[in-house]
Amino acid sequence: MTLVFTLFSQEIEDFVLEIKADNKSTFKDLLRLINDHCHYTEDEGQRFLVCDDDWKVTAHVMKRDDGTTGFEEDVYLMDHSQLRDLIEEEGQKMAYVFDPQGKRILLLEVTDMEFGDSKVTEPTVTRRHGSAPLQVLEEETPAIIKGNPTAETEEDVLSEEDEVEEDELDMEGFTIDD
Repeated sequence: MTLVFTLFSQEIEDFVLEIKADNKSTFKDLLRLINDHCHYTEDEGQRFLVCDDDWKVTAHVMKRDDGTTGFEEDVYLMDHSQLRDLIEEEGQKMAYVFDPQGKRILLLEVTDMEFGDSKVTEPTVTRRHGSAPLQVLEEETPAIIKGNPTAETEEDVLSEEDEVEEDELDMEGFTIDD
């Protein structure tokens, strides 16, 4: 059977991917396809959240489970879990956590199930519109570098006119408490 997913973002209104995948494909296969098409680097914390109709999480599909997740829901491993293990019906909802540090997600919904022999051997993007959200937001860059877009290190942030002369400092005004 072939599953048709529609992937979209709440951040970027005009971004949509339509993905066809054989139900025997793994979640790892789906992860690779999404990362490739969205230009994301793979991150250990990326995961899929299988949801009910109200977007309540019912299962986590992770790269690995070290036993410390603390999730009340079931935990599955991407390499070993096929889509058919968790996708049961048309309209099934999932979220893909692509930026674990920022806790940002893409939403997926099964919009069609094509029965019969699958002509799709691996997940494939069949339609694309717009650009995916950036994996790392600008706000996540260090604050000291933000003011100077060409700065690569903290030393690059101060311009020559911003440099401070030692004789301008009043060292008596600075105290260090233990």
